[in-house]
Amino acid sequence: MLLNFFKQRKKRSSKKSNVFKPLAEDQKTPLIKSIDRIRPRDIPLSPGAKIRKTTHQLFINAVRYTILTASTLMFIGSFVAIILYILSYIQASEENRQMSDIFHGGESLSYVTVDNPVRSNVETLEISRSLAGEVIDVDYSTGIYNAEFEKLRSKILDLKRQNPDVWGWITVENTNIDYPIMFSGDNFYYLVHSPNKKTNSQGAIFADGRTRPKLQDNKALVVYGHNMTTTSTMFAALTEYTREDVFKNRLVTITTLDGIYTFEVFSVYNTSPKHNYIRTHFYNSNDFLNFVRECKSMSMFEKEMEFGENDMLLTLSTCTVQADGRRWAIHAKLIGISK
Repeated sequence: MLLNFFKQRKKRSSKKSNVFKPLAEDQKTPLIKSIDRIRPRDIPLSPGAKIRKTTHQLFINAVRYTILTASTLMFIGSFVAIILYILSYIQASEENRQMSDIFHGGESLSYVTVDNPVRSNVETLEISRSLAGEVIDVDYSTGIYNAEFEKLRSKILDLKRQNPDVWGWITVENTNIDYPIMFSGDNFYYLVHSPNKKTNSQGAIFADGRTRPKLQDNKALVVYGHNMTTTSTMFAALTEYTREDVFKNRLVTITTLDGIYTFEVFSVYNTSPKHNYIRTHFYNSNDFLNFVRECKSMSMFEKEMEFGENDMLLTLSTCTVQADGRRWAIHAKLIGISK
């Protein structure tokens, strides 16, 4: 009897479940069809839900527009920076080319010959003295006349007419380092100015602000220049001294109003800007020789070179283009003078 009860209950249950089966499309009334077409977005939100949805949408839009605006500004800024960099490179290249044409070009009005011993490149002797220093003519009493030096000296005088800050000329053999050396009395101006005193990110090659007018009056001369790796200009070629064959064979020549000076490199390394590798003065001979030993000990390569208390140093400095601001330091010893 109990079994019959459960069988009948099961039959009623199965019949009842048929009520919830989905209706066929032809069985649906218009009302049911309209209800089926309702989507969640068709259901009106409560006032609180509307506010939350609107606030969320405003936030998303604000973030989207902020990112879009920032990206656009970054693109425009990068584009402008590239254009300015290219223009500064063109400007600097043209200035350096013009100055190189003067230095390596034809004969100058400043050129002193045996027949014309007075430096006749200026209107008065007073101006001549201010440009050329104490010596304004050639002393032939010793029978010595250096035609090469007189030609190059006359070119520097011509360059000084364009800009009195021209101090000399530097050439590193077998490289494109062939530039005027500027001197402003500080270590900042020619970081961002060309040899013609125009604002330029490539700057110029310049002597340390502590440099004395005559090269031989300096115990150590320091010369700076940017490492323009992108264009391989300015002091970018100094990194070639990290090759041992270059380190051992490439000389540096500096020409000033008082002579042509040849230097041989004996030390190359990269160092922190906090390290005082740009010394120009020393307390005594021991201090000087200790500095030389320190430079040699830090070098990537070794070179046998003797030093005495009367020797003179040249330091060339440029950046390593690393984020930590490290510097390349190249030290050289004076090995020859022509004047």
